Amino acid sequence: KTHSQTFCTATERGKAGAHTSRQVIEDMMWSDPDPYERGTAAKTLRGAGCRYGPDVVVKWLQSLGSPSLKTLIRSHECVENGYDVIDCGEGYKCWTVFSSSNYIGGWNQGAILVFDGPEGDPSAITYETSFEGHASSADKTNTKREKLLGLLAKYKPFLEREFAKKADDNGKVTTKEWEDTIYVELGLSLEYRLFAGDDERLKEDFDQGRVDYKLFLDYCQGKEGNAHRHSQALQAIFGLLDENGDGVVTYEEFTKGCELLNHRLPHEQQFKARELFLLLDKDNSGVVELQELNDVLSSESYARRVF
Repeated sequence: KTHSQTFCTATERGKAGAHTSRQVIEDMMWSDPDPYERGTAAKTLRGAGCRYGPDVVVKWLQSLGSPSLKTLIRSHECVENGYDVIDCGEGYKCWTVFSSSNYIGGWNQGAILVFDGPEGDPSAITYETSFEGHASSADKTNTKREKLLGLLAKYKPFLEREFAKKADDNGKVTTKEWEDTIYVELGLSLEYRLFAGDDERLKEDFDQGRVDYKLFLDYCQGKEGNAHRHSQALQAIFGLLDENGDGVVTYEEFTKGCELLNHRLPHEQQFKARELFLLLDKDNSGVVELQELNDVLSSESYARRVF
């Protein structure tokens, strides 16, 4: 039964061999809904799972045998407003709810869904926490924009290939094509206007509803900076792996985190886990503390060696 209820089977993803219990767990944990997809698609930056469309949601809910089951609620995906809903048609809906606000130092709201009864849509309660005091809306927007620019820069080669498929003879895509590509390929729901005012040339194209994708990606790379281009990514590893919050990561945990990031980074930018760990573990304790990471990032000589 579990096999039949898996969104994306090994056969559908073109993988040989039996559909193991590990594969079922990966599909359940890492698969994400995509309102623009029909069926399933294996292309995912998570490195596991798949993308599935509204038609898959409807088919799966119907397969459970109860006409009253019209709603799928799932999580494990950071969404900006804390929740999201996809209208799948025929009264079926797919809700995403994410309860951790300001996830890994970024900016997003957390949310919970409240049902008043067995039927009807839930109401969403959103909230936001901050470890840095009450920042202004402008500060939050700027922080969010800077983090997103750094993230997009890391996937520059990948995004260049995808944008090139849609670009006109002048190397430009429409703002909608830009937004759709970012959503489909990276799973990020972004509006281009968030970045359009950063550069006069970008703003001029935006006023005409266009995006010079090469200019934009070069701009992202320039904003990212060379010495600290992986600093946010490394801190994200700690946020993900330091499960008990004690500020300590073992070598095994650190290696797994590097492998996760290396999955989509170009070869020349990939992390060398052992070398990085030895540099970060300044007191040779066999574990890396968050303070050790901060000390390294604040030292230009160390930063040049690490990054």
